[in-house]
Amino acid sequence: MPDERLDGKLELYRNFWDMKPVSRPMVGFDVGGWFPFQRYADLRNIQEKGFIEPEMLDARRCLPDYDAFMARCLEVDDDFIKGVCPVSAIPWMEGMLGCALQRSGQSVWAVERMASWEELSGLALSAESADNPWFRKYIEFVQAAIADLQALLRRINALIQSFLTFAVTLPSFSGLMLRSKGTDNLLAEFLAAENKPADGPSYLGAGIVVIGVSPIPLWLLDTIFLIKEKVQGGDSTDFAQPPPPVGTEAVQPAPVVTPDPDPL
Repeated sequence: MPDERLDGKLELYRNFWDMKPVSRPMVGFDVGGWFPFQRYADLRNIQEKGFIEPEMLDARRCLPDYDAFMARCLEVDDDFIKGVCPVSAIPWMEGMLGCALQRSGQSVWAVERMASWEELSGLALSAESADNPWFRKYIEFVQAAIADLQALLRRINALIQSFLTFAVTLPSFSGLMLRSKGTDNLLAEFLAAENKPADGPSYLGAGIVVIGVSPIPLWLLDTIFLIKEKVQGGDSTDFAQPPPPVGTEAVQPAPVVTPDPDPL
């Protein structure tokens, strides 16, 4: 992409981030549609209802597919900056949690794992844990993209840093837990937790932070920091900190608005 074209797009992004007045909204177009089993050579041989394993994917084999997609994107004169990420059709986080991944049409679905809290509490995602194949495969894709796109990384480093930090956490936390525990199991455990004795055991209380209706495993909050450490070898002090556990901050109730008395 010519420098002046990229600079113009970056200016549009800055105006949006700074909430400056603009003459029109930013407009972007998807090229080729959402057909991942046609776009990526590694996915084309996977049959309907077939299961996907990490060893079926090779980051280096996918690079020509990325190049072809980016070449088509550069032909479209829109406002968006296109980038690459590990195959977006793959539910990576669910795979890291141990769910089986199955093709359905042009999508990949995570099969509910029905795991116990004991199993989930022993799950680790770190540079030292070499026993998580989907985690290793995700890192392989990130490293391959970085090696192949060094010039692009230098030009839009801030945008790529955002990708490395948050791309793997795109699924909702509640969805991840439903896939890991199973919908019926998780609902039953929540109902049981409401009625248990105050001094009784509670994996819900020990293993998750409940924000609204979304249960968040404590170990998931560290995932974005672990990925940065694995890929870049740096520390995590410059990244946004995870939310505090429930009870460490006072929750302010919504204000009660009292209507003015009827003047008559």
